[in-house]
Amino acid sequence: MFILYLLLFFLLAFLPSYFIIKLLIKKPLTSRVSAEDIHKRNRVIVCSHGGIILSLTLFPLLPMLFNLFSFPSKMYFLLVTVSCSLFIGILDDFIGLSKLLKVSLGFVVFFPFLCLMEHFQLNFFFFHCESRLLWFIVYLFTCVFILNSVNMLAGFNGLEAGLSFIIISSLAFNAFARSFFDAALACAFFLGLLAGFLRFNWFPSKVFPGNSGTFLFGGFIAAILAYTNSFFPCILLFTPHLVDFILKLRVGLETRKMEGARISNENVLVPPSYVSFSSIVMKVFKPSEEKLVIIMLLIEFFFFLLSIALV
Repeated sequence: MFILYLLLFFLLAFLPSYFIIKLLIKKPLTSRVSAEDIHKRNRVIVCSHGGIILSLTLFPLLPMLFNLFSFPSKMYFLLVTVSCSLFIGILDDFIGLSKLLKVSLGFVVFFPFLCLMEHFQLNFFFFHCESRLLWFIVYLFTCVFILNSVNMLAGFNGLEAGLSFIIISSLAFNAFARSFFDAALACAFFLGLLAGFLRFNWFPSKVFPGNSGTFLFGGFIAAILAYTNSFFPCILLFTPHLVDFILKLRVGLETRKMEGARISNENVLVPPSYVSFSSIVMKVFKPSEEKLVIIMLLIEFFFFLLSIALV
C-alpha cells in the first residue's frame, strides 16, 4: 500500500513539473534567465533558471500534501530550510555571491533546523557517539558542504540533476527502511520533480538548473540527511563531490578564473587546465559530453549500491 503512496507523490510532482517546464522554456529568453551551453560547438542559448521553475511545483503542492496526510510539523520546517537554500541560489544567479558568503549563509540556514532535531546518534563504521554537541557540529558542517557541493560537479547536460536523482533515491530507500515514511514520501515527490526536469535537462539540454537549482537540490538532500540522521549513507554518496573538492583545493577552488573543459573538433571533451574529478574521467575515457555524464552517473550508482549494501 505504501508503494502506491510513493508512486502517487512521484506522479503529483512529475506531471506538473514536466508541463510547467515545457511551457516556460518556450518563452523568449533574455540574458537574465539564459546562459550559453559552452560544451556545444554551436554554443546554443538555454534557459538557465530551472530551480526557480521547479519551485513553482514544489512549494505550492508539497505543503498541501503535508497537510492532507498529517505530516509532523518538522517537515514544514524542512520545507522552510529548503526554500531558504533556494533563495541563496537565486541571489547567486542574479547578483553573484562570494564563496565565503554562500558558506556563511548555509550555516545560518541550517543552524535553526538542526536545533529542532531530537536524535543525536552519530554512527560511522565502528564509531558510535551520542554526544549532542558533536552530532550538531558534524551535521552542521556536513549540511553546509552538501548545500554547496552539488554545484561542484556541474556544467554538463543532466549531470547535477542526474546525480541528485541517484542520491535522493538512496535517501528514500534508507528513509523507508528506517521507518521515516514522511521523509520517504517527500523524497518520492522530489524525485518526481527531478524526473520531469531531466526530460528537458538531458543532452541536448533545453534548460539548466542554475545555481537556484543546485542549491535547491543540495538544500533538500542536506535537510533529509539531518531529518533521517543519515550521515554515513550521505558521506558515501558524496564521495565523488568530496574527491572533486579536495582536488580543486590545489587551485584554491578558483576554477572559474581558469580555462575550463572545451569540445574538440571530434566532439570529444578536452580536460580543463586544472585537476578535478570530471577532468580525470575525461583523460581516462576521452568521452563526449553525453558519455561523460553517463560515466559519472554510473560511478554515482556504484556508491548508491554501496550505501544500500552497507547501511
